[in-house]
Amino acid sequence: MGDVLLYQTSDEAFVSRAMSALEEAGIRCCRTGYGWSFPPAGGRRLFNDGVSIFVQQESDYQRANQIIVALGGYVERPIRPLRLIEIGLALAVLATILVVTFNL
Repeated sequence: MGDVLLYQTSDEAFVSRAMSALEEAGIRCCRTGYGWSFPPAGGRRLFNDGVSIFVQQESDYQRANQIIVALGGYVERPIRPLRLIEIGLALAVLATILVVTFNL
């Protein structure tokens, strides 16, 4: 299996700390991209300024993720699916609006 994407950021300093911590933990990893450790020439940022960290063995992903979070990596909250009650309430409100609108 190929490399597994672990983390993406534009913070070069964070990537350096993360790579050192992962290597110290014996987790084989690699990175792509450059990030910004200094202002680019001309003061303009390019669109491709991200750095991606990859874990080379999928079995190391969970442990590597814990290291990234411990270093202060941002954790995205999972998107919560709409519940049946919320959908039902939204439909009831819509039905009420339609009834009131067309009965006046």
